[in-house]
Amino acid sequence: MTETLQQIMEEVERLDPAMQEAFVARAKEILAELEEEREWDALVNSPKSQRFLKKLIDEGRQEHAAGLTEEITGESLA
Repeated sequence: MTETLQQIMEEVERLDPAMQEAFVARAKEILAELEEEREWDALVNSPKSQRFLKKLIDEGRQEHAAGLTEEITGESLA
């Protein structure tokens, strides 16, 4: 455990039980978000995803070179 985390835990220990529960609930949310980010990163960085993304990039470049694309502006999205 890092020194900073140890200091935070000492602060949490001084909170009343209701505040400790609120802290724990938020900490669980943050840990779940971090896990989702790790899963997303693993998915996007997988060799299969990288091949697929490269294929999409290549197709987009070919379509643009062939004049088949349109510029996107804020007005065109409305």
